[in-house]
Amino acid sequence: MLSETLNAFFILLLSFLSSRIIFLYKKVMLSDLINKRFIKYKLSSVRMAVSAFRGALEFMDRLGIFDTVLPFLLVFTLIFAFLEKTKIFGTEEYRSEIDGKQLRISRKNLNSMAAFTIAFFVVASTQLVALISELTSKVVLLIILVSHSHLQLEHFRKRRRMVFSSIKLGPLFLK
Repeated sequence: MLSETLNAFFILLLSFLSSRIIFLYKKVMLSDLINKRFIKYKLSSVRMAVSAFRGALEFMDRLGIFDTVLPFLLVFTLIFAFLEKTKIFGTEEYRSEIDGKQLRISRKNLNSMAAFTIAFFVVASTQLVALISELTSKVVLLIILVSHSHLQLEHFRKRRRMVFSSIKLGPLFLK
């Protein structure tokens, strides 16, 4: 019964994602037709060779990968990790076949279904997807800035230790 429910749910999700991707692709094609003159002007004025990587990114953007699949995976991963860590749905006890120890394992099937459902509803809301995209870009920028400043501080700290260690009383000042 559970496998039939899972199969039906996966079919529903795949049909939703494929219809959303087709809708976004048609929307992009319509906007391309409306702005055809602008696109021709833009391409003729730039006159740059488009790399394969850039072409692949534009193709994925037109298909809606960045609007559907990546936010779905992000939300699913975060919710699943939270449910696994907190063990809200409880644990199950198993006896190990190798050494006979009693093991307590979280209920991964319930955690995955809950995370899957929540991620599905988040992707269905375009406002939440836009918010996730905006926040993700800002968080990545913040992580880059913090790691860069950390590397600079470590570099200056090592340099200061090297200068003071060359002086005979240097280690006294560091303590």
